[in-house]
Amino acid sequence: MFADLSIRPESTEDAIEMIRLLSSMNFSVVAVERASSVDLEAVSREASARGIRVLVKATITASTRREARKKLEALPSSVDLCAVEPVSIEVARYAAANKRVSTVRVAPGYESFVDRGQAAIISSKGWGALEISLKPLLEAASKGGYSDTLRFYIVVLRRALAYKIPLVVVSDAAKPYELWSPRIFASLASTLGIPFRTALSWMSSSALKALRKHV
Repeated sequence: MFADLSIRPESTEDAIEMIRLLSSMNFSVVAVERASSVDLEAVSREASARGIRVLVKATITASTRREARKKLEALPSSVDLCAVEPVSIEVARYAAANKRVSTVRVAPGYESFVDRGQAAIISSKGWGALEISLKPLLEAASKGGYSDTLRFYIVVLRRALAYKIPLVVVSDAAKPYELWSPRIFASLASTLGIPFRTALSWMSSSALKALRKHV
């Protein structure tokens, strides 16, 4: 049972094709970013017919605690999941503790946020996770440079493993060909020193744990 907790389809047609591909890879949960321009009812019908649950997700970026709180308070009740992408350690800590927040999204350049302090806050809350996107890896491939991007994944994945921090790995796919097979990701992670089964869990049980307050 797998979950992709962030897809950003550019059209309803793309979204439906993604659902078909995710079904073939044994996904049971998918979260669609609320900013996506899709017919969510049509997508949900296709997903339901294939045994996939569709959730609505909002991802916000904030540099201060006040900004994060204001954006969280403005979210409509129709949002099932919320991720916060912090650009300061203050927001990273605040988001990890906030019960409205499902995941704390770590972007390249902010891997220092993955530390024992973050692990302790998530553990204290009892649910939730860190989140990373695989989209930067595809973007690095298109630009012909991997070194800095690979360093980001090496640091975050190894720290999540060492500090026992729940981790969610998402595709952020805008097109069907940007989706990731969990087994391909796990194979890649294993070359970076991560046990295959652990990496696989980051697109399955770990992802579902972050949904515990919402499913």
